[in-house]
Amino acid sequence: MSESLGVGLTDSAARRIAYLASREAQPSMLRVAVLGGGCSGFQYNFDFDTKRNDDDLVIEKNGATVLIDSTSLEFIKGSEIDYVDEMVGASFQVRNPNATSSCGCGTSLGLSSRRLEQGQRPAHRPLASLAAGYRSAARHLPPPGEGKA
Repeated sequence: MSESLGVGLTDSAARRIAYLASREAQPSMLRVAVLGGGCSGFQYNFDFDTKRNDDDLVIEKNGATVLIDSTSLEFIKGSEIDYVDEMVGASFQVRNPNATSSCGCGTSLGLSSRRLEQGQRPAHRPLASLAAGYRSAARHLPPPGEGKA
């Protein structure tokens, strides 16, 4: 696991991010954010971005680049980003020690009120933005029978 400011990236996640980014039209980086919404109060958003912001934490590993904005970083410090491919499906997962609850979808999390008082609250964005990120990633899935990236 590669760690940067307390956020880790597994080899599996780095391989998948590098694979998906290589299929984008422009050089892209995976942006991970915590947004208001989701069934547990907050949700992770995964989307590709071509621009780094001044306040972004940049994690680079094995040809993959992950961006995390400073507000989201407050909520996912100490986390590990992984890519899991199981019989029930494949997805990016965030193992977050700051989460007090989560739901079955794996993209929604709850945070304690004490934790929220210490940092800024994530901006609310409609669930459609999360779905758009998944659609973006889904279009890059390899055809059935092709090896895993």
